[in-house]
Amino acid sequence: MAQQSPTLTGLDAVIEESKKIFDGRRDPIDPAMGKKLIINIAASGAFVDRRNNPNLPITTEEVAAQVKAAYQAGAAMWHFHPKNPQTGTQFMSLDERLRIHKEWCDGVFAVAPDIITDVGAIYMTPPQFNGGRIADEKSILAETRVAPLIEPLTRMGANNRYVEIGIVLPFTGTLGSGTNMLGFNTKAGAISDVKYLQSKGIRVELSPFHHSDFLDVKEWVLDSGIARPPVILDTLLGVHNTPTSLYGIEAFEYLFTYVRMLPKSGIVWQALMGGRNWMPLTVMAIMLGADMVRIGMEDAVNMYPHRDDYIRDNGEVVKAIAGIARNLGREIATPAEARAILGLPKVGTAQAMAV
Repeated sequence: MAQQSPTLTGLDAVIEESKKIFDGRRDPIDPAMGKKLIINIAASGAFVDRRNNPNLPITTEEVAAQVKAAYQAGAAMWHFHPKNPQTGTQFMSLDERLRIHKEWCDGVFAVAPDIITDVGAIYMTPPQFNGGRIADEKSILAETRVAPLIEPLTRMGANNRYVEIGIVLPFTGTLGSGTNMLGFNTKAGAISDVKYLQSKGIRVELSPFHHSDFLDVKEWVLDSGIARPPVILDTLLGVHNTPTSLYGIEAFEYLFTYVRMLPKSGIVWQALMGGRNWMPLTVMAIMLGADMVRIGMEDAVNMYPHRDDYIRDNGEVVKAIAGIARNLGREIATPAEARAILGLPKVGTAQAMAV
């Protein structure tokens, strides 16, 4: 006859019951935190210039040195707007833009051979309007606004080395808070941009500036199936052309509204958190499972939210975020790993150095 276990009483019974309670807890694993994080360094910027931060790189040598430091600290991608070294701005003729674009890329490829090239400001001509507020559709199509820049860039090197990622801007308001600069892209323009870039083998990055733009582009090219995955989908807060972020819980709540709208599949989520609160918002995005974060001098002037100190260089920005991510348990993607995630061709050191 089987012997029965003795009935526990007193302290022994309490201990056994507490064991059951602890053993019964099964906290779910967060799969998002297990993903490798791609870091994109925006080293030079669109509207920011040396009046905002005297440390901003604007020459080929300065850009190459700072991207090298960012690359060595963990950046797998670089986003850039070529700047005229005399004026310090991105505004120049197409010929000059192409010349500086190639100079910057060649300088960067020499020190970061397999880094991914993410090109900003691909629109070269402004939209035209018929009868006041009605946009002329031909003037906003990619063949009119995008092709003058993209066509020569695709001929500069194999596998679109000089323009691996192109940014589509779906917006209907002003570009740059507080300015008179008009930015405009309609449903027809956004669809045209996506189809054109894809036809050239360029990975698409969708960069909606506001919540309404986010919902529009989701309907226009994601839900419709026009954009082929993986598509980079940006959430922007505090950068030069989006609402200014507050600090503390208000900033996080704004970010949460974006996260709740993210599609469940087919995208690579990139968080672009700028302004004075770029660091805490970027860390929050990492904790929420962002696939990529864009950081650097384009989107932020100050290193910390509570001080007025300038960012000294882009390397220190990447080093800080990569360290925080690793301490949170997230590994940093190498350029080769980032290329696999984004479906981009492999770039070997010898191939890159020969460009």
